[in-house]
Amino acid sequence: MPANAPDRPEPLVRSSPEGAHLMAWLWLALVHAAVLAVRLPRGVPRLTWLYAQGFVIAHTVVIGTLIAAGVWLWAKLPTWKGRAGWGVAAVALWGVCWPVLRDDLSGTVTRLPVGVPPVVWHTLLALAVASALIGGHAAGRVVARGPWRLLGLVVATLLTATHAWLHPLAYPGVHLVAALAAGLGLAGALADLTLPRAPPRWLRIVVAVAVLAISVGGFVARPSNRTLIELSHQPVAVLMPFVAPYLSEQPSAFRVPPEQREWFVDRARLEPAAPSKLRPLPQDPIVLMIGVDSLRADVLSDENRRSVMPNLFSLRDGGVWFTRARSAGTSTAPAIASLFASRYYSQLRWTEYVKRRPEVFPHDDPSRRFPELLAERQIPTVTVDTAGWLLNEFGIVRGFSEEQTARLRGYPSAREAGQKVRARIAQQGAGPMFAFIHFLDAHLPYACGAKQPSPRDAYLVCLSQVDAEIGEWMKTVRERGLAERVVWVVFSDHGEAFGEHGLTFHASTLYDELLRVPLVIHAPGLRARAVDVPVSLIDLGPTVLDAYGLPSPATMMGQSLVPILAGLDRALTRPILAEAQLKRALITPGQVKVVHDTRRKTLEIYDLAKDPAELDNLVESAPGKHADLPGTLAHFFDVHAFKQPGYEVPFRRW
Repeated sequence: MPANAPDRPEPLVRSSPEGAHLMAWLWLALVHAAVLAVRLPRGVPRLTWLYAQGFVIAHTVVIGTLIAAGVWLWAKLPTWKGRAGWGVAAVALWGVCWPVLRDDLSGTVTRLPVGVPPVVWHTLLALAVASALIGGHAAGRVVARGPWRLLGLVVATLLTATHAWLHPLAYPGVHLVAALAAGLGLAGALADLTLPRAPPRWLRIVVAVAVLAISVGGFVARPSNRTLIELSHQPVAVLMPFVAPYLSEQPSAFRVPPEQREWFVDRARLEPAAPSKLRPLPQDPIVLMIGVDSLRADVLSDENRRSVMPNLFSLRDGGVWFTRARSAGTSTAPAIASLFASRYYSQLRWTEYVKRRPEVFPHDDPSRRFPELLAERQIPTVTVDTAGWLLNEFGIVRGFSEEQTARLRGYPSAREAGQKVRARIAQQGAGPMFAFIHFLDAHLPYACGAKQPSPRDAYLVCLSQVDAEIGEWMKTVRERGLAERVVWVVFSDHGEAFGEHGLTFHASTLYDELLRVPLVIHAPGLRARAVDVPVSLIDLGPTVLDAYGLPSPATMMGQSLVPILAGLDRALTRPILAEAQLKRALITPGQVKVVHDTRRKTLEIYDLAKDPAELDNLVESAPGKHADLPGTLAHFFDVHAFKQPGYEVPFRRW
């Protein structure tokens, strides 16, 4: 080259497609780490904080590495390009979306037309999501061609950050898809990014080795129990819900308390529990069982709420109020199914039911529900369905000789549903009767009128609406001269979270803000008082049967509360357990709770007497203490879970 020739600028280097994807996911890994740092609760040990950050970064990088490798391999293969390439990418993403979104889409599928098989709806919805992901990447490519490349970075970062606050613990597939949308969109925006020069070879080798080490480490290393618990509450740990089920667990020894041994054996061949000879309840009783959805136990113990719920407080004050009652589940269907069968979720046979696709119901479970036993004795059993599946055919309840439905669209108000039962009560003459209704007004989204300052305020307005309808029932009972025969049983299927443990709503955990529920039994002749004996809604079936002088099948896991209603100091020996989304809990008579998440492989133990807020996990703070409880919990379900060749206890979201 001549000495006087002008210097030529070095040619610009454009990012490769696989390089754009890897850069995008490395950036999102940093965003995930930043979000995690904000969301992790105060007091988390430094080592746990570091481990959690490491796993979140590793799993994000794993996704980016796999996508980048696929893009690189696609570029090397002499196959279709252009539109065919986009089609293959959409099919590949569909192969990811179909399994990870299957549970998350189940609620949507139940609202779609019945004539199409569920698998078709799942396939179409997953394909639509996959196509949307491809569209997001294409939109990023369009942005990359103009002056708005930075917009792709901003949008992807916002999507990555904001989805972390939406329904943690509830929709792992949706959170993974949200991360994919952010990553693919950002990779499109970074396509053909120009660099002044190519990175030196040694730097590329270092980055490749680091990425490989992080990816391998994210799968080879097993998180500690504390780290798993923290990650299970964090949507940015997008792969953990899909990795955790494959983690191994060590079996532990168990110890069954001597007084509970009869409850840890197969009870199918045992004799029914005879009714007590006590008769604290009226002759020919009319039992009105009222469920109030999402009613927390502490609402009925807060005197500041008396003006909001005067009728519920009136029943509480005049009846036997069980202050330490718990549900057997933290969502409506499993909790009420356990109540009516007096058996826990895993003891029932849950299978998909074509009329509520693709949700599972115990419609062909062989266990007896206590209304069946009442109906066999010619006792009228009455219900009004408020949910669309609180009918005999679905198996959540069964044995009602008279059933109506009040559900047209959404949840009917207490007044709409309650007036049907009030009309039936007004017709009752001589003879016993059992009636059940479950009011859903206080269920999210708490839509009971004018907008309120906060979700909790709206929730209380909905409870006041239920209370007003209960007042109408009380008025009907008085006007018809039935007050001396009516037994009121008021309960809630589960509580509701308003920020405890960083969560809202219900169903996703077994903490006591969801498990503790009100239980009031009010009848003529009962001495009004508060009872602090730990009880469970599992006990209500045997209690109602005993009230009518009927025995309880030995397979029922509850015990009659009639002796307690009569004023006797009776010891209840059956264990108290609960289940939700394949999590299982056991509460000992000494008020120690063990919670095992069989999907995420986490373990928690709390001393409720010293730590009612369940903040000090003894598995971490006092390892070895109560070491036999996880084994005892597992042993109970080893004995009692429904068993049939090919059957596995299914996951049910709500």
